Amino acid sequence: MKIEYRDAYPAWEEFKELVISVVKNYQVRSIVEIGAGANPLLPISFVEDQQLVYQLIDFSGEELAKAGKGAQLRRAVEYVAELGERMGGLEKEVEDLRKEKQDLEVSSSLVEPSRKR
Repeated sequence: MKIEYRDAYPAWEEFKELVISVVKNYQVRSIVEIGAGANPLLPISFVEDQQLVYQLIDFSGEELAKAGKGAQLRRAVEYVAELGERMGGLEKEVEDLRKEKQDLEVSSSLVEPSRKR
């Protein structure tokens, strides 16, 4: 079997511009970013200029705290990780946010741990 590596569509580089375009063209007012961490996708200046409700969700409260002011920061879950076990709680938090009728949900760098079954 031959394995080849090639450049693909540059989705990563263009994702932020795509989201900004969607916000502007479709009158998006509320966004939740899942897995935002310390570096949210949208610049806070853009969020403030567009008067968006921008909620960031991440497993790490410490990382979210680095994201800065201006967005509604929300910690997904406090947890104690047991070796070899998947951390739980994010699914419930995401479902709670979905009940709030967000206009847009985005994720540019979510890492989902796997669980042994």
